Amino acid sequence: MILNLKLVIYLSSTMKNFLILFLLSGFILSCSSDKNTPEENPIYNPEYGIWQERENPPVEFELVQTFGSEDATSKELIGGITAMFTDNNQNLYVLDDRLSKLISFDKNGKVRWVTGSKGRGPGDFENAWNMTWDGNETIYVSNIARSRIDLFNLDGQFLNTLSTSNEKLKRVNIHGFIKDNLVVSRNITGSFAKEFMFVNTDNPNSILSSFIVNLTGELKIPQGISWFSNVSILEDQLVVAGMSEYSYSFYNIDSTKTKKLNRDFDKIMRAGFFQNDNGSAIGSMGGLNPILKAGSQYYIATAAWPTNIDDPDQYMKDMNSGKNIRAEFRNTTDIYDQDFQLLYSIESDEFINQELGLISHSDSEGFIYSINFSPYPHVKKIKLSKAE
Repeated sequence: MILNLKLVIYLSSTMKNFLILFLLSGFILSCSSDKNTPEENPIYNPEYGIWQERENPPVEFELVQTFGSEDATSKELIGGITAMFTDNNQNLYVLDDRLSKLISFDKNGKVRWVTGSKGRGPGDFENAWNMTWDGNETIYVSNIARSRIDLFNLDGQFLNTLSTSNEKLKRVNIHGFIKDNLVVSRNITGSFAKEFMFVNTDNPNSILSSFIVNLTGELKIPQGISWFSNVSILEDQLVVAGMSEYSYSFYNIDSTKTKKLNRDFDKIMRAGFFQNDNGSAIGSMGGLNPILKAGSQYYIATAAWPTNIDDPDQYMKDMNSGKNIRAEFRNTTDIYDQDFQLLYSIESDEFINQELGLISHSDSEGFIYSINFSPYPHVKKIKLSKAE
């Protein structure tokens, strides 16, 4: 079967309103993409790829497996997915912040175990925003709004909380591992910027290296506000999505920018922000999702953008003044070859394609995994291949 795709920034189980607003009073998100290191090996792509004029789509998305309850009215197995990954046996692990649980499925969709409950005790979850896996036996969960990192084994048993006396490491985002080092970041307030840090988990008080990526440009960001552009790890490189342009910048652990992928596409819109005497607000206008590898032949990038908003800051101001303006979105799924040459783009209306969902993960066997919200929250395992 042929499917289309879309992009999202935050995962809501209803997805009725796709603009995400964060009312900020000391609560901060951060941003990224760079102007502090020289660009190396720029890769330029036109608006559409070399297969775009073909009469039939040249690729197929084949549904392989679904994960999650098929009867959400009788048993809500998955409530809302904030992160997922697969291990070397294609077991799937889902972090569900809405139900405060960590769930594991085998590759055939059968539940292996469920752990966790709402709270702040050992093994509990509250505002668990992200998780990653070290490639061996340990799961790292960013818990209680980034205030601590909890460790679990692959059987769902709570191990301990990562303890550090380094103040810079006490409230960080986690992104994954590069060369056995945990990649974390801290927000830089009053900017669209982020400091990335690399930590040996055997000595979590020490930062091995760090560098700052800044997308602020000429914008004047109110103090206390920041934004986080999507970041991923791809083949031992940190990949930072553009904020207001279609681009992906690739960094080594030593901060060297190895390449920058560009597409001639002017629809990407940065987050909008607003501030008055009552506080501050910032909201997503869509943007770029992390780029993923899909098997040995392809990479996939997805994006969404508003079609009825010209000025993101004015939109935020209008929303704050009580105007109920529903943002309308369009999305794209872009397929690249091994050299990041754009092959084909699939565009559709709305923020997330209801048939495919949000592509969020790929495994070592080349399968991709998407988060779906209708008719119940579930995950699809999909194979991308060239059409016959």
